[in-house]
Amino acid sequence: MSVSPSGGDAVLAAKRGLYIINLDNPFEPPRVIQHLTKWEVSDVQWNPHKARENLIATTSNQKALVWTLTPSSSDSSASKHILHILHAHQRAVSDLNWSPFHPDILATCSYDTYVHMWDLRASPVKPANSFCAWTAGATQVKFNKISEWLLASSHDTDVRIWDIRKGSTPVTLITAHMTKIYGIDWSRTNENEMITCSQDRLVKFWDITQPRTCQATIVTSSPVWRARFTPFGNGVMTMPQRRENNLVLWSCDDLTTPVYSFSGHVDVPREFVWRIRGGESDAVGMFFIVLLMNKMRKSGIVILMGDSPFY
Repeated sequence: MSVSPSGGDAVLAAKRGLYIINLDNPFEPPRVIQHLTKWEVSDVQWNPHKARENLIATTSNQKALVWTLTPSSSDSSASKHILHILHAHQRAVSDLNWSPFHPDILATCSYDTYVHMWDLRASPVKPANSFCAWTAGATQVKFNKISEWLLASSHDTDVRIWDIRKGSTPVTLITAHMTKIYGIDWSRTNENEMITCSQDRLVKFWDITQPRTCQATIVTSSPVWRARFTPFGNGVMTMPQRRENNLVLWSCDDLTTPVYSFSGHVDVPREFVWRIRGGESDAVGMFFIVLLMNKMRKSGIVILMGDSPFY
């Protein structure tokens, strides 16, 4: 699940194609772009740039597909919506991420241990750049939100930081956990700060200039599938991988006690995203909406809202 740059729509991806939901009228029938495939979709990402708001990227086994919502052809088939098929990985693509600085740059990672960076301005027959961990498959890839040159990828228990200007050798290696890392996220305010979450039920804070020292830790009661910085204030949202059904909001000023627990699901949530209304400089007019999708297909989307930072 992913949200458009304007915050007006959300996209769900499945074997049968894309489902575009109008978030202002979520009970209306969605726009459907059909594309039948036998492969499950592990990730979908709407391009975050206004100039490329018609582009959506999804995984499809060993390939990544780049869709356009505004095809120039009058052809009614689903194939007219597929702008690019990116194929360089030898195993299933596990994650993808658009660059927050360059609207035509996309990163993909795979269980084949590689991270590929694609430039869609040229014909993307092959990656513009590639990075390899060699020892373990990649589970997540994320561009730094402040520095356009830094890229992070998780491989089993480690995180590798790549400088895309310096070839295929990581500039930093963080041995973050004793068990498999499920998710990583960069800070929105500090280019050297990131968090990792793992099967070991921990969320850890890191300064990439001090890779051997964990700066802080959140201890949860279940394996953590995703942990992400909030788009407001100084907080983190965690989502369980199993056993628990609630998303939990934490303040970075006090990591011992949660600020709030979002309850309601009867099964483990599968994904959550932020929908921001208003500007960061206008706290009164800014809305933060958490969209959750349950693992049970019949559960659909739950929308939770707030109108100000929690501190």
